[in-house]
Order: sequence, then structure tokens, then C-alpha cells
Amino acid sequence: MTDTPSAPPAELVPDAPARVGRNELGRIDVGERAVEKIAAIAAVEIPDAGGASGSLLNWAGAGFGWRRAGMDRLPKVSADVDGSLVFLDIELSVRWPAPVAKVTEAVREHLFRQVGALAGLEVREVNIEVVELVTEPSTTRVA
Repeated sequence: MTDTPSAPPAELVPDAPARVGRNELGRIDVGERAVEKIAAIAAVEIPDAGGASGSLLNWAGAGFGWRRAGMDRLPKVSADVDGSLVFLDIELSVRWPAPVAKVTEAVREHLFRQVGALAGLEVREVNIEVVELVTEPSTTRVA
């Protein structure tokens, strides 16, 4: 005799995927740190957007020193989660000479879509502060 998993009772199977907050399965909460990580990774998916200076001391590097902004770093994100609503503050850098307004608008729209899709939350506000224009050369080559 083999053990086969049985299906849950029909009253426990939702018609749609579970959403944040109270539902028939219990309560689902998404933490602010999870939202911050999702938003930081989503922000750098936009070309010409990069990380920002994070902290005074760089603990990850070889010794102490200033942490610089760069296109290979994640931006600094602060999330305020209120039930199923999210308010984001993000500090990022933009690769020069890309148009800052175009890059920040693309990041903002992408965050509205991605955080909503991945975390199941409604992003209400995205405040973006560009803290540096990065002049490092692009690593991509045209053949």
C-alpha cells in the first residue's frame, strides 16, 4: 500500500491565488525587508539605473571606507507596508549621460508592476532620489 497525498477539502481550495491580508486560509503578511529587496532588485533591471551610497562604513570591503555608488550595486530602498499598501523611498544612481527623468520614470513604473506582481501588494507611492550620476564606462561591447 502506498501513501498518496489526498486533495484538500473543496472549501479550502480558493478560486484565485491567496492575497495579502486575511483570507479563508488564514493571514498572509509580507514584511518590509522582503519588499525592500524585491524593489531594489527590480530597480536595477532598468538600464542606466544603479545603486546608491548606502552607509558611512563599508563593512563588506577590505577594511573601512566610504561606500561608493555604482551600476553594480543595489539601490537603497525603504518600504512602508500598511496592510496591502506599499510606499517606497529609493535612492539610486543614474548612468551619465542618460536622461535622469526618463530613467527614474522607467524605474517608478517598473516598481509599480514588479512589486505588485511579486509581493501581491499595491504600490501607492514611489519616491526616487538620484544621489549620483555615474560616469563609469559600460561593460557591454558592440560587435
